[in-house]
Amino acid sequence: MRTNSAKAPPVRKSTMIEVYLAAGGSCSFPGCYENVLQERLTKQKSALGHVAHIAAESTEGPRGDDPLPLVERSKSHNLMLMCMPHHAFIDKPENVSRYSSDALRRMKREHEARIAQRSAVPLDATTYALRLIGRVRGHRVSISEADVWAAITKHEKRYISDSVIDIDLGDLPDTGDAAYWAIGKAKVDAVLNERVFPLAESGKLTRISIFGLARIPLLAYLGHRLGDKLQVALYHKHRDTEEGWSWPDDGREVRFEIVPHGHGAASRVGVLACVSGGAIENVRRSSGPEVVYEIRPIGELPRRTLVTSPATVANFRTVYQELLSMIEARHGKPAGLDYYLAVPPPMAVVCGRDVLRDVVPPIVVHDWTDDGYAPALTLA
Repeated sequence: MRTNSAKAPPVRKSTMIEVYLAAGGSCSFPGCYENVLQERLTKQKSALGHVAHIAAESTEGPRGDDPLPLVERSKSHNLMLMCMPHHAFIDKPENVSRYSSDALRRMKREHEARIAQRSAVPLDATTYALRLIGRVRGHRVSISEADVWAAITKHEKRYISDSVIDIDLGDLPDTGDAAYWAIGKAKVDAVLNERVFPLAESGKLTRISIFGLARIPLLAYLGHRLGDKLQVALYHKHRDTEEGWSWPDDGREVRFEIVPHGHGAASRVGVLACVSGGAIENVRRSSGPEVVYEIRPIGELPRRTLVTSPATVANFRTVYQELLSMIEARHGKPAGLDYYLAVPPPMAVVCGRDVLRDVVPPIVVHDWTDDGYAPALTLA
Protein backbone atom coordinates (compact mmCIF):
# COMPACT_ATOMS: atom_id res chain seq x y z
CA MET A 1 0.00 0.00 0.00
CA ARG A 2 1.38 3.43 -1.02
CA THR A 3 2.06 5.85 1.82
CA ASN A 4 1.48 9.59 1.70
CA SER A 5 4.61 11.53 0.83
CA ALA A 6 5.80 14.57 2.68
CA LYS A 7 4.39 17.77 1.23
CA ALA A 8 5.24 21.47 1.25
CA PRO A 9 2.79 24.00 2.69
CA PRO A 10 0.31 25.67 0.27
CA VAL A 11 1.53 28.62 -1.79
CA ARG A 12 0.26 31.91 -0.41
CA LYS A 13 -1.72 34.25 -2.63
CA SER A 14 0.81 37.04 -2.04
CA THR A 15 3.59 34.72 -3.22
CA MET A 16 1.65 33.86 -6.38
CA ILE A 17 1.24 37.57 -7.15
CA GLU A 18 4.98 38.04 -6.62
CA VAL A 19 5.73 35.25 -9.13
CA TYR A 20 3.30 36.71 -11.71
CA LEU A 21 4.87 40.16 -11.38
CA ALA A 22 8.47 38.90 -11.62
CA ALA A 23 7.60 36.96 -14.80
CA GLY A 24 5.73 39.88 -16.35
CA GLY A 25 2.62 37.76 -16.72
CA SER A 26 4.29 35.58 -19.35
CA CYS A 27 5.42 31.98 -19.59
CA SER A 28 9.03 31.48 -18.52
CA PHE A 29 9.76 28.71 -21.04
CA PRO A 30 12.43 29.94 -23.52
CA GLY A 31 10.89 31.06 -26.80
CA CYS A 32 7.31 30.86 -25.54
CA TYR A 33 6.65 33.94 -23.40
CA GLU A 34 2.89 33.41 -23.81
CA ASN A 35 0.81 36.10 -22.13
CA VAL A 36 -0.95 34.04 -19.45
CA LEU A 37 -3.17 36.92 -18.37
CA GLN A 38 -5.42 36.67 -21.42
CA GLU A 39 -6.84 33.97 -23.67
CA ARG A 40 -4.85 33.78 -26.88
CA LEU A 41 -7.66 33.87 -29.46
CA THR A 42 -10.37 35.98 -27.83
CA LYS A 43 -7.92 38.25 -25.93
CA GLN A 44 -10.28 37.98 -22.97
CA LYS A 45 -8.58 38.80 -19.67
CA SER A 46 -8.08 35.73 -17.50
CA ALA A 47 -5.38 34.33 -15.20
CA LEU A 48 -4.42 31.23 -17.18
CA GLY A 49 -0.89 30.79 -15.88
CA HIS A 50 0.42 27.99 -13.72
CA VAL A 51 2.68 28.79 -10.78
CA ALA A 52 4.93 25.76 -11.22
CA HIS A 53 7.18 24.23 -8.61
CA ILE A 54 10.83 23.74 -9.53
CA ALA A 55 11.43 21.22 -6.74
CA ALA A 56 8.03 19.54 -6.43
CA GLU A 57 5.77 20.29 -3.46
CA SER A 58 5.83 16.52 -2.78
CA THR A 59 8.91 14.38 -2.35
CA GLU A 60 7.42 11.98 -4.90
CA GLY A 61 6.71 14.65 -7.51
CA PRO A 62 8.91 15.85 -10.39
CA ARG A 63 12.34 16.78 -9.02
CA GLY A 64 10.99 15.85 -5.60
CA ASP A 65 14.37 14.47 -4.56
CA ASP A 66 15.88 17.97 -4.69
CA PRO A 67 17.67 18.81 -1.41
CA LEU A 68 15.61 22.01 -0.99
CA PRO A 69 13.67 21.68 2.32
CA LEU A 70 9.93 21.25 1.95
CA VAL A 71 9.24 24.41 3.92
CA GLU A 72 11.15 26.41 1.26
CA ARG A 73 9.35 24.92 -1.72
CA SER A 74 6.31 27.19 -1.46
CA LYS A 75 8.40 30.34 -1.63
CA SER A 76 8.93 32.43 -4.73
CA HIS A 77 12.52 31.30 -5.37
CA ASN A 78 11.19 27.78 -6.06
CA LEU A 79 8.24 28.88 -8.19
CA MET A 80 8.06 30.00 -11.82
CA LEU A 81 5.21 31.16 -14.04
CA MET A 82 4.39 28.93 -17.00
CA CYS A 83 1.59 28.36 -19.47
CA MET A 84 -0.35 25.13 -18.98
CA PRO A 85 1.26 23.18 -21.88
CA HIS A 86 4.80 23.94 -20.78
CA HIS A 87 4.05 23.18 -17.13
CA ALA A 88 2.81 19.76 -18.19
CA PHE A 89 5.77 19.36 -20.56
CA ILE A 90 8.53 19.92 -17.99
CA ASP A 91 6.82 17.58 -15.50
CA LYS A 92 6.50 14.62 -17.86
CA PRO A 93 8.60 11.74 -16.44
CA GLU A 94 10.59 11.45 -19.66
CA ASN A 95 11.50 15.18 -19.54
CA VAL A 96 12.43 15.59 -15.87
CA SER A 97 16.08 14.72 -16.38
CA ARG A 98 16.40 17.36 -19.08
CA TYR A 99 14.49 19.98 -17.09
CA SER A 100 16.31 19.47 -13.83
CA SER A 101 16.05 21.80 -10.85
CA ASP A 102 19.21 23.61 -11.94
CA ALA A 103 17.96 23.98 -15.52
CA LEU A 104 14.63 25.40 -14.36
CA ARG A 105 16.26 27.79 -11.90
CA ARG A 106 18.42 29.10 -14.72
CA MET A 107 15.34 29.41 -16.95
CA LYS A 108 13.50 31.33 -14.22
CA ARG A 109 16.49 33.59 -13.55
CA GLU A 110 17.02 34.48 -17.21
CA HIS A 111 13.33 35.13 -17.89
CA GLU A 112 12.86 37.33 -14.84
CA ALA A 113 16.05 39.25 -15.66
CA ARG A 114 14.68 39.89 -19.15
CA ILE A 115 11.43 41.19 -17.69
CA ALA A 116 13.29 43.40 -15.23
CA GLN A 117 15.26 44.93 -18.13
CA ARG A 118 12.10 45.64 -20.10
CA SER A 119 10.45 47.21 -17.07
CA ALA A 120 13.08 49.95 -17.16
CA VAL A 121 12.27 50.83 -20.79
CA PRO A 122 9.99 53.85 -21.46
CA LEU A 123 6.77 52.83 -23.20
CA ASP A 124 7.40 55.20 -26.12
CA ALA A 125 10.93 53.87 -26.80
CA THR A 126 10.39 51.51 -29.72
CA THR A 127 12.11 50.03 -32.72
CA TYR A 128 11.26 47.54 -35.43
CA ALA A 129 13.40 44.42 -35.72
CA LEU A 130 14.46 42.84 -39.01
CA ARG A 131 16.09 39.43 -39.44
CA LEU A 132 17.87 38.52 -42.70
CA ILE A 133 18.45 34.78 -42.46
CA GLY A 134 20.08 32.67 -45.11
CA ARG A 135 22.53 29.82 -45.49
CA VAL A 136 26.13 30.21 -44.42
CA ARG A 137 28.60 27.68 -45.86
CA GLY A 138 25.68 25.45 -46.83
CA HIS A 139 24.00 25.40 -43.42
CA ARG A 140 20.67 27.05 -42.68
CA VAL A 141 21.07 29.51 -39.81
CA SER A 142 18.59 31.06 -37.43
CA ILE A 143 18.24 33.84 -34.87
CA SER A 144 15.72 33.28 -32.09
CA GLU A 145 13.19 35.95 -31.23
CA ALA A 146 14.38 35.70 -27.62
CA ASP A 147 17.91 36.68 -28.74
CA VAL A 148 16.49 39.61 -30.69
CA TRP A 149 14.50 40.83 -27.68
CA ALA A 150 17.44 40.43 -25.31
CA ALA A 151 19.90 42.30 -27.55
CA ILE A 152 17.57 45.23 -28.26
CA THR A 153 16.50 45.57 -24.64
CA LYS A 154 20.07 45.56 -23.40
CA HIS A 155 21.71 47.73 -26.05
CA GLU A 156 18.93 50.10 -27.14
CA LYS A 157 16.65 50.07 -24.09
CA ARG A 158 13.67 49.78 -26.45
CA TYR A 159 10.60 47.68 -27.14
CA ILE A 160 10.00 45.95 -30.47
CA SER A 161 6.98 47.35 -32.29
CA ASP A 162 4.88 44.61 -33.86
CA SER A 163 6.32 41.22 -34.82
CA VAL A 164 9.86 40.69 -36.05
CA ILE A 165 10.17 41.32 -39.81
CA ASP A 166 11.78 38.35 -41.52
CA ILE A 167 13.62 38.06 -44.81
CA ASP A 168 14.08 34.30 -44.95
CA LEU A 169 16.54 33.03 -47.53
CA GLY A 170 17.01 29.70 -45.77
CA ASP A 171 15.24 27.71 -48.48
CA LEU A 172 17.33 29.28 -51.24
CA PRO A 173 19.98 26.78 -52.42
CA ASP A 174 23.38 28.25 -51.62
CA THR A 175 24.71 28.04 -55.18
CA GLY A 176 26.18 31.51 -55.48
CA ASP A 177 25.33 31.68 -59.20
CA ALA A 178 23.49 34.49 -61.00
CA ALA A 179 20.07 32.97 -60.25
CA TYR A 180 20.90 32.80 -56.53
CA TRP A 181 21.74 36.49 -56.32
CA ALA A 182 18.73 37.49 -58.42
CA ILE A 183 16.29 35.52 -56.26
CA GLY A 184 17.95 36.77 -53.06
CA LYS A 185 17.62 40.39 -54.19
CA ALA A 186 13.98 39.80 -55.16
CA LYS A 187 13.19 38.40 -51.71
CA VAL A 188 14.84 41.36 -50.00
CA ASP A 189 12.91 43.74 -52.26
CA ALA A 190 9.59 41.99 -51.59
CA VAL A 191 9.80 42.25 -47.80
CA LEU A 192 11.06 45.83 -47.84
CA ASN A 193 8.36 46.91 -50.31
CA GLU A 194 5.54 45.09 -48.50
CA ARG A 195 6.42 45.67 -44.85
CA VAL A 196 9.21 48.16 -44.23
CA PHE A 197 8.75 51.02 -46.69
CA PRO A 198 4.97 51.42 -46.15
CA LEU A 199 5.57 51.69 -42.38
CA ALA A 200 8.35 54.21 -42.97
CA GLU A 201 6.20 56.30 -45.32
CA SER A 202 3.37 56.34 -42.76
CA GLY A 203 5.76 57.59 -40.08
CA LYS A 204 5.27 54.52 -37.88
CA LEU A 205 8.75 53.17 -38.57
CA THR A 206 11.59 55.60 -37.95
CA ARG A 207 14.11 53.14 -36.48
CA ILE A 208 15.02 49.58 -37.37
CA SER A 209 17.30 47.05 -35.64
CA ILE A 210 18.99 44.63 -38.03
CA PHE A 211 20.14 41.08 -37.33
CA GLY A 212 21.81 39.41 -40.30
CA LEU A 213 23.19 35.96 -40.99
CA ALA A 214 23.53 35.69 -44.75
CA ARG A 215 26.01 36.10 -47.60
CA ILE A 216 27.85 39.43 -47.46
CA PRO A 217 26.68 40.76 -50.88
CA LEU A 218 23.02 40.34 -49.85
CA LEU A 219 23.64 42.19 -46.59
CA ALA A 220 25.21 45.03 -48.58
CA TYR A 221 22.19 44.99 -50.88
CA LEU A 222 19.86 45.21 -47.88
CA GLY A 223 21.77 48.24 -46.61
CA HIS A 224 21.66 49.86 -50.06
CA ARG A 225 17.89 49.45 -50.33
CA LEU A 226 17.31 50.81 -46.83
CA GLY A 227 19.48 53.86 -47.48
CA ASP A 228 20.39 56.36 -44.79
CA LYS A 229 16.98 57.92 -44.11
CA LEU A 230 16.10 55.61 -41.19
CA GLN A 231 17.84 55.25 -37.86
CA VAL A 232 19.53 51.86 -37.85
CA ALA A 233 20.99 49.72 -35.05
CA LEU A 234 23.22 46.85 -36.15
CA TYR A 235 23.94 43.53 -34.43
CA HIS A 236 25.96 40.43 -35.12
CA LYS A 237 26.71 37.07 -33.56
CA HIS A 238 29.54 37.09 -30.99
CA ARG A 239 31.13 33.71 -31.48
CA ASP A 240 33.83 33.91 -28.83
CA THR A 241 31.62 34.88 -25.86
CA GLU A 242 28.31 33.88 -24.31
CA GLU A 243 26.76 37.21 -25.24
CA GLY A 244 24.99 35.81 -28.30
CA TRP A 245 23.64 38.79 -30.24
CA SER A 246 23.97 41.31 -27.41
CA TRP A 247 26.95 43.66 -27.57
CA PRO A 248 29.33 42.75 -24.69
CA ASP A 249 29.67 45.29 -21.89
CA ASP A 250 33.46 45.06 -22.15
CA GLY A 251 33.70 45.19 -25.95
CA ARG A 252 36.92 46.72 -27.29
CA GLU A 253 37.01 49.75 -29.60
CA VAL A 254 39.02 49.25 -32.78
CA ARG A 255 40.03 52.00 -35.20
CA PHE A 256 40.71 51.76 -38.92
CA GLU A 257 42.96 53.25 -41.59
CA ILE A 258 42.95 53.57 -45.37
CA VAL A 259 45.83 52.02 -47.32
CA PRO A 260 46.01 52.69 -51.09
CA HIS A 261 47.31 50.08 -53.50
CA GLY A 262 48.24 51.50 -56.90
CA HIS A 263 48.01 55.10 -58.07
CA GLY A 264 47.05 57.30 -60.96
CA ALA A 265 43.93 57.36 -63.10
CA ALA A 266 41.75 54.30 -63.20
CA SER A 267 38.55 53.45 -65.06
CA ARG A 268 37.49 51.24 -62.18
CA VAL A 269 38.41 51.54 -58.49
CA GLY A 270 38.36 48.81 -55.85
CA VAL A 271 37.38 48.96 -52.17
CA LEU A 272 38.82 46.18 -50.03
CA ALA A 273 37.57 45.95 -46.44
CA CYS A 274 39.77 43.64 -44.35
CA VAL A 275 38.07 43.24 -40.97
CA SER A 276 37.31 39.56 -40.57
CA GLY A 277 39.85 38.46 -43.16
CA GLY A 278 40.84 39.39 -46.70
CA ALA A 279 44.08 40.37 -48.39
CA ILE A 280 45.11 42.50 -51.36
CA GLU A 281 46.72 39.41 -52.95
CA ASN A 282 43.26 37.82 -53.24
CA VAL A 283 41.99 40.86 -55.13
CA ARG A 284 44.99 40.84 -57.44
CA ARG A 285 44.47 37.15 -58.22
CA SER A 286 40.90 37.90 -59.28
CA SER A 287 42.11 40.47 -61.87
CA GLY A 288 40.83 43.32 -59.74
CA PRO A 289 41.11 47.04 -60.52
CA GLU A 290 44.54 48.63 -60.80
CA VAL A 291 43.79 51.02 -57.95
CA VAL A 292 42.42 49.50 -54.74
CA TYR A 293 41.82 51.24 -51.42
CA GLU A 294 42.02 48.99 -48.39
CA ILE A 295 40.30 49.62 -45.05
CA ARG A 296 42.04 47.69 -42.29
CA PRO A 297 42.26 47.77 -38.49
CA ILE A 298 45.05 49.76 -36.89
CA GLY A 299 47.44 47.60 -34.85
CA GLU A 300 45.22 44.52 -35.16
CA LEU A 301 45.10 41.49 -37.39
CA PRO A 302 41.82 41.00 -39.28
CA ARG A 303 39.82 38.16 -37.72
CA ARG A 304 36.23 37.00 -37.30
CA THR A 305 36.14 37.95 -33.60
CA LEU A 306 37.57 41.46 -34.01
CA VAL A 307 34.30 43.41 -33.74
CA THR A 308 32.93 43.43 -30.19
CA SER A 309 31.51 46.94 -29.80
CA PRO A 310 29.16 49.36 -31.60
CA ALA A 311 31.98 51.93 -31.37
CA THR A 312 34.08 49.75 -33.69
CA VAL A 313 31.26 49.67 -36.24
CA ALA A 314 30.91 53.46 -35.95
CA ASN A 315 34.68 53.90 -36.48
CA PHE A 316 34.53 51.72 -39.58
CA ARG A 317 31.62 53.76 -40.93
CA THR A 318 33.51 57.03 -40.42
CA VAL A 319 36.60 55.77 -42.27
CA TYR A 320 34.45 54.24 -45.03
CA GLN A 321 32.74 57.60 -45.61
CA GLU A 322 36.17 59.28 -45.70
CA LEU A 323 37.24 56.77 -48.32
CA LEU A 324 34.25 57.54 -50.55
CA SER A 325 35.11 61.24 -50.38
CA MET A 326 38.75 60.40 -51.18
CA ILE A 327 37.73 58.39 -54.24
CA GLU A 328 35.53 61.24 -55.47
CA ALA A 329 38.35 63.77 -55.00
CA ARG A 330 41.02 61.63 -56.69
CA HIS A 331 39.05 59.88 -59.41
CA GLY A 332 35.95 61.98 -60.04
CA LYS A 333 33.32 59.52 -61.14
CA PRO A 334 35.06 56.32 -62.33
CA ALA A 335 33.25 53.92 -64.61
CA GLY A 336 32.61 51.63 -61.70
CA LEU A 337 33.53 50.51 -58.20
CA ASP A 338 34.37 46.96 -57.14
CA TYR A 339 33.76 45.96 -53.50
CA TYR A 340 35.63 43.13 -51.80
CA LEU A 341 34.14 42.90 -48.32
CA ALA A 342 35.68 40.60 -45.72
CA VAL A 343 33.59 42.05 -42.92
CA PRO A 344 31.03 41.07 -40.27
CA PRO A 345 27.35 41.57 -41.22
CA PRO A 346 26.93 45.04 -39.61
CA MET A 347 29.75 46.47 -41.71
CA ALA A 348 28.38 44.89 -44.90
CA VAL A 349 25.11 46.74 -44.25
CA VAL A 350 27.07 49.97 -43.66
CA CYS A 351 28.89 49.60 -46.99
CA GLY A 352 25.56 49.34 -48.79
CA ARG A 353 23.83 52.17 -46.93
CA ASP A 354 26.41 54.91 -47.09
CA VAL A 355 27.18 55.21 -50.78
CA LEU A 356 27.06 58.66 -52.37
CA ARG A 357 24.11 57.91 -54.62
CA ASP A 358 24.43 60.93 -56.91
CA VAL A 359 28.19 60.56 -57.33
CA VAL A 360 29.20 56.93 -56.98
CA PRO A 361 28.84 54.76 -60.12
CA PRO A 362 27.31 51.28 -60.06
CA ILE A 363 29.03 49.13 -57.43
CA VAL A 364 29.82 45.49 -58.12
CA VAL A 365 29.94 43.55 -54.85
CA HIS A 366 32.14 40.47 -55.08
CA ASP A 367 31.66 37.20 -53.20
CA TRP A 368 34.47 35.08 -51.82
CA THR A 369 34.42 31.57 -53.28
CA ASP A 370 36.75 28.57 -53.33
CA ASP A 371 38.21 29.99 -56.52
CA GLY A 372 38.69 33.51 -55.19
CA TYR A 373 36.56 36.63 -55.58
CA ALA A 374 33.74 36.57 -58.12
CA PRO A 375 31.20 39.27 -59.05
CA ALA A 376 27.92 38.66 -57.21
CA LEU A 377 25.52 41.57 -57.56
CA THR A 378 25.36 45.25 -58.43
CA LEU A 379 24.29 48.18 -56.27
CA ALA A 380 22.92 50.80 -58.63
